[in-house]
Amino acid sequence: MKKELSVSDEAARFSLDYVISIVGENYIHNESKAEYQDLYFGFVDAWASVDGKLNIFDLKTGWGVSEDHLAQQIGYALALLDMAREGKWPSIKDHNNATMHLIWEDQRRTYSWDTTYDKAKGKVMEILAKRMTPDVKPRANKNCQWCKKLTECEAVNHEIMAVVKAGLPTKFESPEELSRAMMVGDLVATWSKSVKELGIAHIKSGNELPNYKHSLCKGREIAPDLKDAWKACKAALEEEYGDKAKDKFLEACNVSASKLRKMFTGKDFPADKVMKRGEPFYRLTCKKKLIR
Repeated sequence: MKKELSVSDEAARFSLDYVISIVGENYIHNESKAEYQDLYFGFVDAWASVDGKLNIFDLKTGWGVSEDHLAQQIGYALALLDMAREGKWPSIKDHNNATMHLIWEDQRRTYSWDTTYDKAKGKVMEILAKRMTPDVKPRANKNCQWCKKLTECEAVNHEIMAVVKAGLPTKFESPEELSRAMMVGDLVATWSKSVKELGIAHIKSGNELPNYKHSLCKGREIAPDLKDAWKACKAALEEEYGDKAKDKFLEACNVSASKLRKMFTGKDFPADKVMKRGEPFYRLTCKKKLIR
């Protein structure tokens, strides 16, 4: 990521301007791997060393500072500081302190806070201890949807089997019942998707799957090059529609809003004249971590 990069998209520009206001002329690393002693790793959206101090930037959508956000950033901070102590990132001179920045570009909001190496390590070790303690069993939670071991997890399977055995209610007697059903429903939907992926992998390996037949479906048709598409269709469309042939052709074309915005380097994108938003919609975000 370089300072001279110009992005006309308003949300992206907000994020870029905020990062540059903190970083100034310092180099910005983006999508860097942060790994802590073979225990975990992640990819940091962006980080920079400002006067020798680590600053971490993470882009989010929606709004709200959750415990998960804080833990994620603390994990990044510990990993990068530890890597700096080992000589991986010489630009980080201060090996004991870091500042984290959360950026909600769609909401134009930011939140930042400081931590130390010792505080970050204490929090990370606390989390890892729970994960590695044999007598502590996993509990299904809202983050299970991101786990690669979803279909192998006893806690998740227990929740799903509990729903199967209890049956689905014909109506919900209280908001609490509806809320829990939604949480379990999200988990079941993700589990179902993961199971289908396992089934497809099983069939791709040349195996049969009882009760299922399979067929190879054609991919979605696209016209990758509009210039070539227009050349191929021009004569037939002009014969059919005359002077309106190009207008008819454009009616069949979709415009990528993000790509169109990026063409306006250094200029204001006339969004009010070009773009039209769809109907507003509600997004429900679960605040409770554990399902039970």
